[in-house]
Amino acid sequence: MTSVDDLILRDPVRVAAVARARRLAPALPMPLDALAGLAARLLGAPMGLVTFVGADEEHVAGAYRLPSPYPAGRYVVSADGPVSAPDLGDDPLAAQCGVRSYLGVPLRDGEHRAVGALAVLDGAPRDWTAQQQATLAEIAHLLNPVPVDTAPGSERVAGLDSAALLDSVQEAFVAVGPDGSVAAWNRAAEELLGWPAAEICGRSLAATVLPHWGEHAVGEALDRLFATPAGPPLERAATVRHRDGHEVPVRLSLSLLRGARGALACAFVTDRSGEVSAAGDAERERGFAEALLDSLQVGVLAWDACGQVVRCNRAARELFGLPSGLPATGFLQEAQSRLYHPDGTPVAPGDFGRRALSGTEVRDVELVVGYPGTPVRYLSVNAQPLRGSDGRPVGAVAAVCDVTQQRRTERFRACELDVARTLAGAADLTEAAPALLAAVADALGWPMTELRLVDGVSDSLRLTARHTAPDVDASAITDGPLRRGEGVTGTVWATGLPVWVPDLRRSPMLADPPARARAEAYRDAGVRAMLGVPIDDGTTVVGVLSGFADTSEHDQPLITGLLAGVAGQLGLFLARQRADALGGELARTRDDFVALVGHDMRTPLTTVAAYTQLLLDDPAPRPSMDLELLHGIERNSTRLRALVDGLLDLAALEAGHLSLSTQDVDLTAAVATARDGCADVAEAAGVTVRAELAADVRVPGDAGRLRQLAARLITHAIGYSPYGGEVRVELSVTDGAAQLAVTGTGTLSGSDEVFQRFSSANTTGVGDTATGVGLAVARIITERHRGTIGIAEHHHSATGTTVTVRLPMHAIGSTA
Repeated sequence: MTSVDDLILRDPVRVAAVARARRLAPALPMPLDALAGLAARLLGAPMGLVTFVGADEEHVAGAYRLPSPYPAGRYVVSADGPVSAPDLGDDPLAAQCGVRSYLGVPLRDGEHRAVGALAVLDGAPRDWTAQQQATLAEIAHLLNPVPVDTAPGSERVAGLDSAALLDSVQEAFVAVGPDGSVAAWNRAAEELLGWPAAEICGRSLAATVLPHWGEHAVGEALDRLFATPAGPPLERAATVRHRDGHEVPVRLSLSLLRGARGALACAFVTDRSGEVSAAGDAERERGFAEALLDSLQVGVLAWDACGQVVRCNRAARELFGLPSGLPATGFLQEAQSRLYHPDGTPVAPGDFGRRALSGTEVRDVELVVGYPGTPVRYLSVNAQPLRGSDGRPVGAVAAVCDVTQQRRTERFRACELDVARTLAGAADLTEAAPALLAAVADALGWPMTELRLVDGVSDSLRLTARHTAPDVDASAITDGPLRRGEGVTGTVWATGLPVWVPDLRRSPMLADPPARARAEAYRDAGVRAMLGVPIDDGTTVVGVLSGFADTSEHDQPLITGLLAGVAGQLGLFLARQRADALGGELARTRDDFVALVGHDMRTPLTTVAAYTQLLLDDPAPRPSMDLELLHGIERNSTRLRALVDGLLDLAALEAGHLSLSTQDVDLTAAVATARDGCADVAEAAGVTVRAELAADVRVPGDAGRLRQLAARLITHAIGYSPYGGEVRVELSVTDGAAQLAVTGTGTLSGSDEVFQRFSSANTTGVGDTATGVGLAVARIITERHRGTIGIAEHHHSATGTTVTVRLPMHAIGSTA
């Protein structure tokens, strides 16, 4: 920056010219305050200054928004040319005046002497451009040469064309006299408001362009202005009227000037239409953006560079339980006490905002929000920085999603697994109830759960178990039975439908005195809401599972579905218990029947057979009819005894009372022996038995039982094959296993029902084949040898039906 040159400043000729210029300055047609303001506005500077520089001091002739004058003119006059100071650094005087940089050009008299300066100033460092310097010089040219007294008493400002000066200013200029009439009107004013100077000068300002001044008439405002001493320019936004009637928003820089011909109110008028339009557009854009953000189901927060929340949409306020009218700037303070980490430690809502402001992206951070009277909500937060053109963070934005349903669903899936494990190891529901109720309460985050089961004898719901949180006192809650339709739980039983009660004090189902008393007891225990779901075993409601919440709930459908899923598990458990009990009872009945048959039928059959044989062995001659009847009794008693023996054998095998003698068995020989043993049966039935047996097929097992297996299959095939039919017996090694296939030419049902005892799927045959006992025994022997048995009916050929047995050729564990 140029230093001060005392030789120039103390030049007596120059100092005298300065004195004369100062005397003429008040009479100039353009106020120097306005000139300083014009220069500042045109160059986009916050301050302007016009000074006359003497030998020892600098005289302020015009100033615009300058808190304290800074002697920039001394440097301009010393340099005798433009001076640009981008940064005054730690200059204490500059700091005191609120100035950090300035640009100044000299004001000259008619002899081209520098008598002062026109300067614009800024409170921040600034690089002044050559274009800005040229503009400032052009503005200073409006006063150059500065008029000076050439002789005492001469005409001042002689030859100055004030109209041309005003017309050269690009800003609209209006001067008004004390009576409110327009005294001056430059070309820029004509262009802005449409009134020619010749038409508007002399007319009332109120009747033309400015009917009102805020809430007052223009005349009242002018009276107050002219009654006050001259001071710095007043800045005011106003709305003026164009000649065609439309309104124009403007900014007025108003000054009161007093001269030889009286006082004038002078105003520079700046068109604010673009500014207002831009503000309107910005407001519309802001409204659109806010409406868009408020329509989102995801909470959105935005921070400025200082970490202050400047935007929060409707969803964000709802997630944190904050009022809709809360300003964004108050969001952090209100929300801070409600936000926690999943482990329960408090967290400031701005933490993830500060991380994003530092340039770090935040992904899937889980937080918990909770406050009295509402359930805990789980939030997932994603945040990222907003960067400026230089890449540095200038703000941050975060999206906050409610993931409570997902977390609750995950917890209930785990809860259902816990319930399944508990039921799998429990003898009955009473034993499992405490553990499963605790699991349900933990998954819901509720303080109390109950299980009531139907007592068929008293036709009532009786409490099976209740789980309460450690801080809940349930001593006042009665445990007595409930009738159908009584209270909430009784209503669930009666209707078979879930019932949700958001407030136990106001439910119409709690109108009768006993129900009201129970509701009061639950309320005293800290319970507010209740959900009851029925437990259905597939045929009827057998119980009710209830949960009690201490807060209002937002996820009623989700919670109802989840709790109903657990109730479904309990219903299946009870149904399975009932089926198991019934199956056990049926098995005992069946065994009792078999024992009865074996004991009460075997003895008389033995007697009948013995007496029949004695009669047949008697050498005395008998009529042929008697002999025929005795042979019939013998055949049928033998068949009936074979059936009883088969039943007893089957029962013993199923019960495991008969052990197998396991050894290496020649299956080929066993099947051949069985085939030979069935020859008499086949001959009597008129059936041919053909065998194709692979040599030396060996399997681990009981030789006797394997022969019995083959005999059962062959006898059964003979029994359902027609007279003159054929039975094929095939033994082979297939896929590493011994395979025995017995095919009869008759038709046997392809259902596996034929392998069950007392089966009616095949009611033809000989011996025990007509009852299905034969194949039932075959199935048991096969299974005891770790094999498989199946049946296939050949619909598209004349080969009949095949029963196939597959047996392992190597030992697979114990067969005992």
